[in-house]
This record gives sequence, structure tokens and C-alpha cells, in this order.
Amino acid sequence: MIMINLTPRLLKTAELITPCKKLADIGTDHAYIPVYALQNDLDR
Repeated sequence: MIMINLTPRLLKTAELITPCKKLADIGTDHAYIPVYALQNDLDR
């Protein structure tokens, strides 16, 4: 699996995510944040 490497700006945004069942991606650069969330076990 290819791991997502976020830019510093997107990483700061991703750090705000708490583990959750649903995550909405509204304009965050080609779904990088949702993929990052899945790869980093932020889905519950």
C-alpha cells in the first residue's frame, strides 16, 4: 500500500481529526485527508 505523505498544511488539518465513524471531505486536495485518516486508524 502506498502511504499518503501530507504537506505541512494538510498535516495540520489532519491533526484536528479525532477518531470517528464518519468523515466529510469538503475540498481537501484530492481526498488526501480521508485516505490519511484511514491509513492512520482514525476510523472507528
